[in-house]
Amino acid sequence: MMLMKKIINPILIILLSMAAIACLSQPQVQSELKMLADVDPIPLGSSSIGVMKMLDRSLKEVESEIILHPRNNMLTLIVKDGAANTHILHLDEFSRTAYIMGLQEYMESFDAHSLVDDKRVTEDLYGSFKAMHQWGLIGINAEGMTTVDLGYLFKDESPYFTLTINDKKITLENSNTVRGTTVLKLYFTRNQALALGEYFKQENIQGFIDQLEAQGEFNDMRPDEY
Repeated sequence: MMLMKKIINPILIILLSMAAIACLSQPQVQSELKMLADVDPIPLGSSSIGVMKMLDRSLKEVESEIILHPRNNMLTLIVKDGAANTHILHLDEFSRTAYIMGLQEYMESFDAHSLVDDKRVTEDLYGSFKAMHQWGLIGINAEGMTTVDLGYLFKDESPYFTLTINDKKITLENSNTVRGTTVLKLYFTRNQALALGEYFKQENIQGFIDQLEAQGEFNDMRPDEY
């Protein structure tokens, strides 16, 4: 019995150490499934974004919509591209945190004047995240999981923080067929990127929910029990 205890104890120590290291290495974010409030989606506001025009390849400023889904702590970002397609990105807390951290790195490099004009290096410099992407010209008729790259690009000698949506394939609605899509890039000046980042911060989202709760705004929004 004593021999068994001597063998087991070192094993327990090793397992506990590995568990502690694993916890430290994981992003400290809440699950996107955490309910903030049992109410329907709430429009948070809008934020300007640059998209590429189809004909002359210049940048066009468009207004995106940001909608909060309190029941699962998700945000949807709705934006029209240069060809008038509507795109919807569904962003969980991990995705939003990745955006904020990437933007912080970009701001530091901008202030240090260390940005370089090399698309091969900078387009996904700050990592990537997965998101559900829906899109269509007249209504939403396609969707699929996509990889969104975080980085920056130069346009007309000016740098822009960028989100690059890389759809390898999409599934058409009511169909088993898949097809490739063109890459969508979203361009942000520093002020535009920071403004969108304020919507993404979990503490701001929670503060918004708490404020509505305190004002009794949810009383009329909760579903009726029958």
